[in-house]
Amino acid sequence: MSVDLLSASPASDKPLCLVMGMSRAGTTSAVRALNLRGDTAAFGETCFWSLKQSHPKSGFLDRQTIDEIANIFATTDLYPVRDGAGSLEPSRDELSSAVAAAIRAVEAPARPLTVFRALGSAVAKVTEKTFWVEKTPHHLMHLDYIMQQAPDTRVIIMLRAPEAFMNSYKHQGDRKPTAVRQSFHRLYHPALAALVCRGYLKATLNAVERYPDSVQILKLEDVSSDPQRVLDRMFRHFQLSASSKANFPISNSSFVNHVSRDELSRAEMTWLRILAGSYAKELGFQIPAGRHHIGKLLLSLPGLAAWPFINLQTFLSYKLSPFALAKRWLR
Repeated sequence: MSVDLLSASPASDKPLCLVMGMSRAGTTSAVRALNLRGDTAAFGETCFWSLKQSHPKSGFLDRQTIDEIANIFATTDLYPVRDGAGSLEPSRDELSSAVAAAIRAVEAPARPLTVFRALGSAVAKVTEKTFWVEKTPHHLMHLDYIMQQAPDTRVIIMLRAPEAFMNSYKHQGDRKPTAVRQSFHRLYHPALAALVCRGYLKATLNAVERYPDSVQILKLEDVSSDPQRVLDRMFRHFQLSASSKANFPISNSSFVNHVSRDELSRAEMTWLRILAGSYAKELGFQIPAGRHHIGKLLLSLPGLAAWPFINLQTFLSYKLSPFALAKRWLR
């Protein structure tokens, strides 16, 4: 379950539209499908609503903060770009330059939403599209704040089976260079992956409960079995016209070949059932049955205790706090 948030907006007055999902593969495929329409520029990942700069206490961004955000996006690569079907044609440099310039042109003071719309509109302009779509997994965790900024936002949440998420999460660094792959492997622990899974499931349930008229859930399994139906539902929810040009190119960012749930160990499945099972059931997922292997779970505890120390250098490099991470996912 990777969560992705896509925000789709027209150049002018169309509501912000969001797609969040436990499936990175599903949301990436959605981006490419939206690009294939011909009228939509879909891209990610800006992480805009995760930026501390986008949460001003006063509710407005001053000139210095707007320029800080512009500087961030001057060096932010957007995807997919020049990367096969459903990708954007301009280069990453062209896109980042256009986005940074558009943000700098925003007059201060400005609401964060104004800056976000300037960002998306810049991508639409440089790609010569009418609509724009943004994808960032972690934006789901900021949905309440986004809805405060833009109450008419429309949301699609793409989900996948918890055990499939666990496998994807476990292998998310496999395509990276050796050093990056090793870092991802150090960061992985089944208890923490299950907590992340639970966090996204809880956020999805919160979204459905709080914003029932704005939120629509799509499942990765449905993308595989009936892609045209999923596309039609997504387009309707985004208030986009039907399109015969678009299709759903399946994408998986963690591994190429299908990885069965058998690859998950007994400890992994036990952590997943204990921490995420009840939330998964509420959303229509049934984690494969099996006995809880408490002995295997206990054997994994020393690795959990050592995890903050093993990854200390990573925390320092990215200025992350293990305490803040714990607070985020244990709530």
